[in-house]
Amino acid sequence: MPGVVLLEHVAQAMAAWQPGAAIAEFPVVKFHQVLRPGQPFGIRLQQREENKFDFKCDVAGQIIASGTFMTDNITAS
Repeated sequence: MPGVVLLEHVAQAMAAWQPGAAIAEFPVVKFHQVLRPGQPFGIRLQQREENKFDFKCDVAGQIIASGTFMTDNITAS
């Protein structure tokens, strides 16, 4: 799966978790392994600061992508 598609899934997960938040940028992204088409994967999000979040994508516990993104607007949880 192309990395940009994986990042779109991260954006969708963020929108489901924090409705109204829009990702402004991904200043740090690292792709650790290839995600095969149709392969199931998980996404974990963690808020670091009001508008700064970390994400990790994994397959069976193995990290395939990780990084940080910033949002334009968010209500802190």
